[in-house]
Amino acid sequence: MLRRATAVLLGRCDAFDVDLWTMRDVITAAQSATEPAARIAALRRAADVYRGPIADHAGYLWLAPHRDTVMREFVTAALTLAEALADRLAEARSALQAAALHHPDDERLAAALLATRRQPD
Repeated sequence: MLRRATAVLLGRCDAFDVDLWTMRDVITAAQSATEPAARIAALRRAADVYRGPIADHAGYLWLAPHRDTVMREFVTAALTLAEALADRLAEARSALQAAALHHPDDERLAAALLATRRQPD
């Protein structure tokens, strides 16, 4: 514990594995990827590490704008992944369904999911 506390005080963020940091890092990697496979892998990783809204039931009002920003980043990554998987409809649909479990009321996810359901397999 002392080692971790010292790492925080010294600004050594690499001593921690924080899902938000990982999600943002892999989204950045996906944006700069030149190969479709690398982009898809990074977007899949972003979807995998997302655990849902940050401190959703904590009641901290100051956290709401940050929670919304992270949610938009996640939804955008999920939509981008579905677009990248356009030639693999079942995988795209699965990615959207998994994202919708976290944010069932998101209109962009609902619209994209509906569009994949309208397309023949």
